[in-house]
Amino acid sequence: MDTIFQNDDTLLYIAAFMLVVILLLLIFVFTYKKELRKQKNRNTHYKEKVKYLRQIIAENEHRHNTFTHETEKTIMGLEHTVEALELKVKEGTKNQVVSMLEAQQNKRAKQLERARLKG
Repeated sequence: MDTIFQNDDTLLYIAAFMLVVILLLLIFVFTYKKELRKQKNRNTHYKEKVKYLRQIIAENEHRHNTFTHETEKTIMGLEHTVEALELKVKEGTKNQVVSMLEAQQNKRAKQLERARLKG
């Protein structure tokens, strides 16, 4: 009785089958490596994009903080100016009242003097 490996045709078919299997495995391995390379490139690209966007966000945040700080400084300066002007207005009003009071007292004194001279 012949065994499977003694038949030359069967051995040829097995060798051809093994060759096809090895060829398919090689194709699969090279395709897989190619896809891994593409994925690595995409990951690198996405990491660069994320890094760039984080840098842009940091710059925008810094610009916003600087603008906010400058605006707050300007507002505080304006508040100080307003307070100083309000104080001057109050002092000016007091001075005006004192001046008006002195003017009225002087008028009264002149009127009293005239009255004494006439009377």
